[in-house]
Amino acid sequence: MLQTEKKRLRLTPKAVALGCGKRHDNPKKIKHPFDVIGPLGQKVIAENLGWVMEDMTQEKQRGFHQRRKAA
Repeated sequence: MLQTEKKRLRLTPKAVALGCGKRHDNPKKIKHPFDVIGPLGQKVIAENLGWVMEDMTQEKQRGFHQRRKAA
């Protein structure tokens, strides 16, 4: 559901295709890209909070290790 992009957790294209939310990659008024979790995404998160938190933790760790290797 989430993936690391430039130190941020973002919705995956698959999550967007399934209707879990929307990605705003080039917002006009805000400097940084952001995602909006839709009603279906909120329901999935609420029903599966355990694996969603696990997924977020794994992605954060993966991003940390990738940044360390690049440095």
